[in-house]
Amino acid sequence: VKEENGRALDFIRFLNASPEPYHVVETMENELLAQGFEPLDEKDLWSTTGALKPGGKYFYTRNKSSLVAFTVGAKVSPGDKSFAFKVIGAHTDSPNLRLKPKSKRKANGLIQLNVECYGGGLWHTWFDRDLSVAGRVIVTRVDEESGAVKFDRRLVRIDRSTPIVSARNLPAIATHSHYPSFAMYHSSLTIHHSPFTATHRQTIRPILRIPTLCIHLQSAGEREAFKVNKEDHLQPILCHEVDKALGVVGDAEGVAVGSKAEVEGKAEEGSVEKGPMDDAWVEAQEPELLKLLAHELDCDVKNIVDFELSLYDTQPAAMSGARSEYINGARLDNLASCYVAMEALIEHSTDGPDGSDMDEDTEVALVACFDHEEIGSDSSQGAGSPIMIDAVERITNALLGPGPADPEVQKTALARSMILSVDMAHAVHPNYASKVSVVHLCWSRVSADRRLVRFGARVPLQTQIPAAREGPRPRHERGYGHQNEHEPALRYQWRHW
Repeated sequence: VKEENGRALDFIRFLNASPEPYHVVETMENELLAQGFEPLDEKDLWSTTGALKPGGKYFYTRNKSSLVAFTVGAKVSPGDKSFAFKVIGAHTDSPNLRLKPKSKRKANGLIQLNVECYGGGLWHTWFDRDLSVAGRVIVTRVDEESGAVKFDRRLVRIDRSTPIVSARNLPAIATHSHYPSFAMYHSSLTIHHSPFTATHRQTIRPILRIPTLCIHLQSAGEREAFKVNKEDHLQPILCHEVDKALGVVGDAEGVAVGSKAEVEGKAEEGSVEKGPMDDAWVEAQEPELLKLLAHELDCDVKNIVDFELSLYDTQPAAMSGARSEYINGARLDNLASCYVAMEALIEHSTDGPDGSDMDEDTEVALVACFDHEEIGSDSSQGAGSPIMIDAVERITNALLGPGPADPEVQKTALARSMILSVDMAHAVHPNYASKVSVVHLCWSRVSADRRLVRFGARVPLQTQIPAAREGPRPRHERGYGHQNEHEPALRYQWRHW
């Protein structure tokens, strides 16, 4: 465990930096760039520009939520009998709650957000969690040279740390110029009562919560079987309708402009300038959410024209267990596979005392991390799209050089190739051991150090016997675990219910 602590802590950093697919890909991009991988653009011509060369390492993204990274062996020769692809496939998405196209929702004096379930999640685990939002926001700007309106795709993650101060310092902070947003975001300031010293600490700032119904309002049957109505029970609370209670109306930037009667009177006189609230999309969004996004992105609310946002648990991942042998965290399915696939590719391309594995490699090593696995993979950036065949064809053609493509070279290369679909395996839960097929137990003292290969009658879950026997073995000397490289992987399957 001590030897793997560094790798485990690095994975925790990766996990905490990646609350949803856009951030996952950004984190992977930054790591690959730091390791000398060259970015490619799918819109460019690779075959006629000499973009790919033997010994090179590259990556590109699709929709910024799927990523393909690969290395070209130094001895690659397309058309040679040894030319092939060795592929690891994983996915960047995890089950979560995502904002609906119309996020605005209010009930009983509380401002909520409209969300929907993405993928097959254990939705009861989202209750009573400190939640926030992350994802991609489309922001407009005016180009300084042409004067044309441009659309920027920007990532956002609302989890900024907020100061915790002593109660006696509150009045000074409330008026201090270093806290210009105090009036708008006063609820984020947590008061730490200390009669002796002024304490300043930093905490993660959640903005959402899905509270469980109190026990006193639940029947005996409801307490015994917790059933979730996805449309009604999973809508998170953002804040209180304070402005409505005070009869105050704010403008598009959240600045109070007067009472409702005063504003309506000015509007009739034509003295109130119409703003983005006249836009149908903005009208369907919760203004308090738009203010938060504008604050995080340092832009005006009127410049936000669309977003794709997901909820996530702000509690960071951590090591646990008496010997720190476990990692607790969200999105382990399937960011653990994304991380190990990326690390394996980087290690494959990294020079050691005797050079790198690429020096004698006659193949293309490729990692593909897809979006939308949790909802069927049938999207332009999912595994069901042409993204994989596009990668094989374009890489092969680019390595062949200028001239007409030879489809037979691609087909023979595919026939010699192998793909590992890497996902998380379910260990045996000690409190629910009966849920696992007795003859295919996944968790034991042995299996903790061995690869698991999944079998099943359903074709999507089926591993071909030759692949299970002839697949790549972990290399002990490079730190891939303690399994004997000639020892076959353990086989497992779920129990039928």
